Amino acid sequence: MCNLKFKIKELCVAPHITNYTVRRIINYSVLKYTMPAHHNIDTKNQLLITTWEGEARDIEFIEAIKKYQKNIQSHPDYINYNELVDFSNVTGIKLTTEGIRNIGTIASTTDQNEVNRKLAFIVNSSLAFGLARMYEAYRGFSKKAHKELRIFKNEKDAFEWVKK
Repeated sequence: MCNLKFKIKELCVAPHITNYTVRRIINYSVLKYTMPAHHNIDTKNQLLITTWEGEARDIEFIEAIKKYQKNIQSHPDYINYNELVDFSNVTGIKLTTEGIRNIGTIASTTDQNEVNRKLAFIVNSSLAFGLARMYEAYRGFSKKAHKELRIFKNEKDAFEWVKK
């Protein structure tokens, strides 16, 4: 229990700290833990490629997925494109079970019933592989989920499968 003035997510703030200071701390915290996602659109292979870097945290995943869904995935030109997501440059994993469940639910909301698409993950560790399998299971619970998903430990196999 936080006995301080107020609590924002995991940040407890002492009574003498102003709202301006809190905003600065939160902004620093968000910047410090940003996990950038870089998107490439391969029109030749009809493939949306996302590369993640940095430390994996629930909130960054959720925010990035929502932006991706809004700005790229929902674009009419890309509805039939398969997806490849490369997590091999992730430097740390701080995801929760609840976060993975939420990510799976959010991600499945843009699946198209009439379109069969593939989603390939590239991971570089047993932990990442296990978390990706957990995501696959949670995503599969959604009635809206309509993607075939596979997890790979190397880029070559992922590209071969997703381009078939």
